[in-house]
Amino acid sequence: MKIITLTICIIITAFNIAISQNIVSKDLSCKEAFELIQEHRGDPNFVIIDLRPEKMYNEEHIENAIFFDVFSDQFDGWANSLDKDKVYLLYCTIGQRSKMGLEKMKSIGFKNLYHMYEGIRVWKSQGYQTIQKSSEIALVEKAINNVFGWAINKDFELFFNTIADDSNFVSVTPYKRVKFGAQAVKNDTAFWASPNFKAIRHELHNLKINFSSGGDVAWFYCVLDDINTWKGEPANWEKVRWTGVLEKRNGKWRVVQQHFSWPNEE
Repeated sequence: MKIITLTICIIITAFNIAISQNIVSKDLSCKEAFELIQEHRGDPNFVIIDLRPEKMYNEEHIENAIFFDVFSDQFDGWANSLDKDKVYLLYCTIGQRSKMGLEKMKSIGFKNLYHMYEGIRVWKSQGYQTIQKSSEIALVEKAINNVFGWAINKDFELFFNTIADDSNFVSVTPYKRVKFGAQAVKNDTAFWASPNFKAIRHELHNLKINFSSGGDVAWFYCVLDDINTWKGEPANWEKVRWTGVLEKRNGKWRVVQQHFSWPNEE
């Protein structure tokens, strides 16, 4: 009986060691964190998480970082919604909140966790860059303008790098038609490519942009004037209400859904 019990203990110990060997959890200096970020630039399986208070995140953060409050009652539920096989880099101001987040995420089964223990305060003091809210707003505004600005030079590559290039893209026109998926938009390129179509200019009025708490989703509202010609005759959209949603994917803002409408003057 003692031999059986001992054997079971050895098996359990070996199993636990095997599990722990499959878990990466490492503290990194700011320099090491920067090198890790560069190594994974453009990698959809690499996620940076800012665990400071939301107000501080909104003011500035490391590029492409998402936000969640480590002290929130919903932290565990939020963390469990993430892919546990991806690589995560955690940081906060001086390393205390992020250390707490690291331990929580380890306890629920995350396998690849890195902790920038020196925090963003040291990150900035060593000359590494952050994204400020004003900069992020400018990037979103640029993406919104690209939805129409590409047409001046018929830059289709710019256009399709601005909208979500997948089947989930939705564009509700001011007419009866709704376009589902990027391919539905691509099917209309012959019209825009025609020498009969000429884009003159576009203007956005009363543009308003807001961000999600995670910082990777933005939504907007504006009134659009899109001035064009077809065979020399006006082919304009004027005073069109335009709303939409953008998602930051691999460091780039893309429009994933948009809705155009004319106001009912009656």
